[in-house]
Amino acid sequence: NFGRALISAVRSNVDEIELLQVKLKLRAEIGNGWQDRGQALFRKIAQLDHRVVFILDEFPMMIDRMARSKATRDEARTLLRWFRALRLAPDTRNVRFLIAGSIGIGYVLNDLGEVSAINDFEQVRLDPFNRRTADRFLHALAETHGLPLSGEGVDAIIGAIGTLVPYFLQVLFSEVHKAHRIEEEPVTAELVARVYHERVLGVDCKTYFDHYYGRLRSYYRPQEERAARRILREMAATGMLAQDVCYSLYRQEMRKRGDVDAFNRLTTNLENDFYIRFDASAGRYEFACKVLRDWWLRHYGMSVGD
Repeated sequence: NFGRALISAVRSNVDEIELLQVKLKLRAEIGNGWQDRGQALFRKIAQLDHRVVFILDEFPMMIDRMARSKATRDEARTLLRWFRALRLAPDTRNVRFLIAGSIGIGYVLNDLGEVSAINDFEQVRLDPFNRRTADRFLHALAETHGLPLSGEGVDAIIGAIGTLVPYFLQVLFSEVHKAHRIEEEPVTAELVARVYHERVLGVDCKTYFDHYYGRLRSYYRPQEERAARRILREMAATGMLAQDVCYSLYRQEMRKRGDVDAFNRLTTNLENDFYIRFDASAGRYEFACKVLRDWWLRHYGMSVGD
């Protein structure tokens, strides 16, 4: 009955423009007994003779937004604990959960004091493509869009991107495709290099990358945000920074109030959020992606008053 009521509530509100109204009506439909109703729903699901998978995208962002509001901060903790108990319950073994997010969940849970809330999950990091997969990916895109793409063009795109993140490959491919259509030139290494520096790193594609800069303000405390930007700016200029140099920059921006533990948490969060990576053999940090470093250097490389 709960499942039918939920579906009915969604269907009856699909014609409403304001998402807030939909949320309010769904909340009224579910009521304050969401925990009991949820458990009843999953007991029904547990009776099925096949596995059921729930995919929850941007789960960390949802918890973070709840945690930032005084009205829902305690609800975030309650939800996390209820969700964990649900996953560990012996009668829901045929249910699986896949949670995903564009921000690291560790920072959010640390702030809430609920680090243990997801320690039963296995973490899977989505790595960039290898060279062979990137080749096939670009050729498939070229075939789909009718773009004559030679081996020289593929090599140039892959060389410009560096770290073969599918999204960044698509951005550069899209801009190369547009340039080819407008200028009616073959896709040469020269064309790819010009498109990369003038368009992908330029103002035309700035909106594709702005969230990497803006979310520092959204998810980090003010002084940590300033320290992170200082470290990233210096790292973009030099390519790599030794761990002790990063710590020195951190202490400068934190007015010497930050300690080693807080610094380690910050760098871990920057790693989880795909800004930087750590070379353990050299004891140095570098940008996790060449494109991000190039973009950061292009738009935020200059400092004022440091």
